Order: sequence, then structure tokens, then C-alpha cells
Amino acid sequence: MTGSNLAGLSTLCLATVLLSLECGCGNPAQLQKPVPVSNPGAHAFRATGPMAYARSGHTATLLADRRVLIAGGYGLSTIESHAEIFDPVQGAFQAAGTLTRGGHTATRLSNGDVLFAGGVTDPNSQTPVATASAELFRTATGLFQPTGNMIVPRKYFASTLLLDGRVLVTGGITANEEATDTAELYDPKSGTFSLAAKMNYPWSNHSAFLLLNGKVLLVAATSGNLPVELYDPKADSFTIINGARLGGSDATVSLLADGRVLITGGAANYADMYVGPSEIFDPVAGRLSTTGALVVPRMFHTATLLSDGSVLMAGGFVDAEADVPPTATTEIYDPVKGTFSPGPAMLYPLAAHTATLLSDGSVLITGGQGPVVSAGAQIFH
Repeated sequence: MTGSNLAGLSTLCLATVLLSLECGCGNPAQLQKPVPVSNPGAHAFRATGPMAYARSGHTATLLADRRVLIAGGYGLSTIESHAEIFDPVQGAFQAAGTLTRGGHTATRLSNGDVLFAGGVTDPNSQTPVATASAELFRTATGLFQPTGNMIVPRKYFASTLLLDGRVLVTGGITANEEATDTAELYDPKSGTFSLAAKMNYPWSNHSAFLLLNGKVLLVAATSGNLPVELYDPKADSFTIINGARLGGSDATVSLLADGRVLITGGAANYADMYVGPSEIFDPVAGRLSTTGALVVPRMFHTATLLSDGSVLMAGGFVDAEADVPPTATTEIYDPVKGTFSPGPAMLYPLAAHTATLLSDGSVLITGGQGPVVSAGAQIFH
């Protein structure tokens, strides 16, 4: 893909980057030691679905009843307005109402409802402007309904469920098309947003993960020139972690079972892929360190924590400049060895798709960009 296309895609894929961990799935698990990884050769992909509507850069949220809510994103020519729900028992999608958003976030709340916030909501606009609006998907009724607006309109930001049930909203691109250092807190009891402390840097397209200690790790989308930050909900403060990232821009971030955070892939610049080591953030030590390099350098891939503690890397673009399709290759990260090994190929090449861990340990892959925007779905098992 061209440099200009790459820059544009980076503003479409925040939701995809975050989907290896659904922030709203409840409190973090207790600290776990890494376990030996099962044989990658025992895994495979099979077809399921498909969705009724093609989309990429959408959100996929695991609901309490084990179904997956697919919403928003970008279709063949405009923002997708149809929501769908995947039923893993039937292996099929069904209509779930209307939600027109792209560049938004979706966070499952402690009560099981899903908060959709911000993004772009005008499917006909030639210059998409960020919105401050938010709405809830009520699982009891299966309907979308408005909730309080954010204070700052934003798109391509991050939302993270905190241990106390509130949602932390950070950064993004405002209606002035500038990155913001503002943060907000959503209170599901009152249905309102309030300003939180400001971040140390204006960030967009970043990742934000709830750590086992209740703090939130923010990882910038760019490399080299920005450190990571930690948000402390008790103190309402952001703290810079010493040591800038070494890895690529638009990397994919995932939480490991032992509480560490894995950062993989990205581009070194708009002409070259990042080919160096992946990185690990250790919240106990409070620092970044290196780990193994990807077998295939990639970006806009997904990274999904599997039930055995390993991490599935799937798809993505393998060229930062040339107009080439994404890859169907996958690889699996072993947290004990700190290495990557080839996994089974997906059924077709994808980037900017979503990957959602299902209750049976399999992974649902939906949508994404291949030769065209995809309505396809497949299961890693």
C-alpha cells in the first residue's frame, strides 16, 4: 500500500488494535505464570457466518451470553450502519439494530451493557468530523439507546473499563482534526462523562489496557519518540514510564496472562516495515524490554491471548509502501520461550479485521480488508 494509504488506514484501525482484549469483560484475572504452549500445528481455521455486511475497522464485543456484537466500521463506500450479533452455537450472524459509527470505541460494562462512544457518525460527510455522542447497547432489550455525551468530541481514541466500573476515555482526534491530551471518565450509574486529568502527551490511535494492579497502560501509536504512560484511577493522574519505545508505528498491543503487555509489529517509517524485536512492558518492574521478533514483519494485524497463555498473531499488511494485499499468515507467541513460531494460514488474507476469543477457546475473525472489504468470518480452533 502507498504511504498516503498507510497514513489513512492508521486512522481507521484503532478498534482493531484494541480487540485482542475486550476491556469490558470484567476484572482482570489473578496473576498467572506463563504455561507451555500447545503445538501450533494442531490448530486450523474453518469458515463460519458470513456477516450480512462487509466492514473493516469495526468493533467486536464479547457479550455476557457468549455471543459477539459486531458494530460500525467502514463498508465498501461509507460508514457501516448495521449491527450484527454472532451466535457461536448456530455459527451464524443475525441483525442487531442500527449503529452508524466509525473510529469509535466499544466497551462492555460491568452490568453487561456495551458503551459505544465517539467516532464519526455522518456516513455522507466528505470530511468526517468527530462526535461527542455516546450510546448504550442494552443487553436486556437488544436495543441501542442514547446516553450522556462526552465533553470533547473525539475519534480514534481509546476506552478502558476500570475496576470500579467507570470507563476511562483517552486522547483521540478532536473536531479540529488535532490530537488531544484530554481524558474523561464515564460513570454508568449517572450516564455522564466528566473530565479526568490530562495526559502528558496528545495521543491518537493509541492502545490502553487495564493492568492487573488496576492501573491503565497507554502505548503510543508512534515509535521511538514517545514513552508509555500509566493512569492511576485512585490518584487521577498520568505518569510517564521512563524509556521510549523501540518498535514500529501502528504496532499491535496485547495483554499476557501473567499481566505483562506484548507489543508487536508496525512500520519503521512509511517505506519500511519494522523488523526488530518485539517488546514487553512489565508493570512490576515498570519498564520495557525486548523479546523475540515476528517471523513475518506485519502491521494492522490482530493479537489474541489464547486460553493456553500463548498469543495468536493473524494477518495484517507485510509491506509499508507497495500496493500489495495483506497476508493470510499467522504466528503464535510463546511467553515462556519468548519466541514466535508459524501458525496455520487463515482462509484468506486480511488486515484491519477483528479477532475475538470465544468462551470455548476458539477465536472469531470478522471482516477486514483483503482485495476488497470483507463480510467473511472464520474460526481459529
